[in-house]
Amino acid sequence: MVRPSTVRLNEHAQRLSEHLKHPDVSLREHVESKMGALSIHVLQRRRVYLDTRYWLILRDVAMGRPRRAGDVALLAALRRWVQAGVIVCPLGDGSLLEVLRQSDETTRLATARLIDELSLGVTIQNAQDRLTTEVMHFMLRVSLIRFGGHFPRGGYDVHNGSKDEYGPAETPTAVF
Repeated sequence: MVRPSTVRLNEHAQRLSEHLKHPDVSLREHVESKMGALSIHVLQRRRVYLDTRYWLILRDVAMGRPRRAGDVALLAALRRWVQAGVIVCPLGDGSLLEVLRQSDETTRLATARLIDELSLGVTIQNAQDRLTTEVMHFMLRVSLIRFGGHFPRGGYDVHNGSKDEYGPAETPTAVF
């Protein structure tokens, strides 16, 4: 079984300590803040979506077991572009489930390491969250068109179900 390193455990302990210093920040606020910052980082890159088949092909290359010569060149190019800040390869929930089903620990760990390297820890929202986000963005666009770039005063906050006052709409710098 793979165990976290002492360095990783210390990092988590330090993060927990930071969270405890800010009890006024809710979990939802913290997660939304992190998602917003991550989306800005991700949107600066091209996204390359790999299905499970390609993750496994590239994993075999990384393990020194290429199936075709072109696979070696593909992995080299993806690594170069990720390191250069040009692309990111976000992981989809379907691929994650497939990787977790791998019975061989050696290949499962090799796949996870490659995914971590190329995805930079970025995942695609699961289908339910993605639907919610897409509906929210649609409603935002419709509202902006209908009200000339402003939300109506006394609008409704769909995130927490409370009445709220909205001001001028800002152009989103990130979409997630």
